Formats: sequence, C-alpha cells, structure tokens
Amino acid sequence: MTAPRWGGCILAAALVMAARLPSALADLSPSAELSPLLVLLAQSDTASSGEPPPVSSTPDSFTASYGDWQLRCVRNVADPSATALACEVVTFVVAAGQQQPFAQIALSKGADSAFHLTALVPVNILVRSQPTVATDEADPGLPVPWLTCTPIGCAADVALSEADLERFRAFTRQGRLVFTDSVGNEVTVRFSFRGLAQALDALTAEIAK
Repeated sequence: MTAPRWGGCILAAALVMAARLPSALADLSPSAELSPLLVLLAQSDTASSGEPPPVSSTPDSFTASYGDWQLRCVRNVADPSATALACEVVTFVVAAGQQQPFAQIALSKGADSAFHLTALVPVNILVRSQPTVATDEADPGLPVPWLTCTPIGCAADVALSEADLERFRAFTRQGRLVFTDSVGNEVTVRFSFRGLAQALDALTAEIAK
C-alpha cells in the first residue's frame, strides 16, 4: 500500500491545544507541503456538498497505541476509488508543568521510500535556526530543516538515514526536541521514544498490505 506524501506530521493532532481542528484545516490547501494525513483530513472536512461518498467495508481511519507513540491511518473518504490508507506514527510533546500538547513529532514513509521525521512547534520560532531532535545527552542532535509555517504552527522535516532510523528505533528513553524561539531563546522539550520501534513495525506492516 502506498500513498502520496507532502512531507509533514498531522497538524490536526497538535491542535488539541486549541480544539479547533475543522477551522484550522480549512485554512490549508491540499497542495501545501504537509502530510498526506493532513491533506486527506482537510478533504474529508471540506467535502460536505453533493452526494455523500459510498461507505467502504474497510475502516476510514484507525489509531493504535504503542507505548508513547500512536499509529494513525486515514483513507480519503472523499474519493470513492481510494482504498489505501495513509499512515504515520506520532508522539505528543508536553512542556514541563503543562498538560496540553506543546508540539508533536511524527514519522512517515516518503515517496522517496525513506522514513521522514517531522516536528511541529508553535509559530513563534526563529527560522534561521534549525531545530534538532536528539536521544541522550551525548547526542548532539539531528538537524531538521524548517519546511513550512501556517497560522497554527511551523513544521520541520528531514529524511532519515538508515543509521538515524535504527538509532531512534533502539532508543527507549527520553529524548529532546530543541529549537530557538522568535526572541532568540533556546527551547528544549523532552519526549519519549518508548514504543517507537513497535509503532514503526506496525506502520511498515500497514504499508505492505
């Protein structure tokens, strides 16, 4: 199973902070440099006119949890011929002392056959300074170039090498996402790698169907 990839994580999940998924997706076009899941969700949300599409015997979407990561898959219900599910694995980043997600990190398979890591953070960032994703304190961090910003967040995306992918899969403790805010302050937030390997195995199995 394959699906086109626009290169990012589901902005919708990060919008738990604002609880405004429909209105936020309405601001985005299907041609934006964003993930297939976001595009499909936007199409489903806006495709409210005309005859409703046929109901498939397979689920339109599903979510499965693996430790601190989730596998999320969705089908383009606006397209009756669409049978494949677009999938990614995602984890939420919660800042110290907060309860709502502050950012999110997702991995998905790209059209280039590589796994991409995408980070979504709030809009008040310094774009000339790339964010990094790291494992333990000895890890200097993997630079993740900025991809796009919308009124609801900024996304950074990078294709993972096999070595980086295996390093992330093998790590099961707290890692860190580091970026610079708009006034030049370095922001470090922690997130868990626990369950990433299992979620990626499930993603790979879903893609192979």
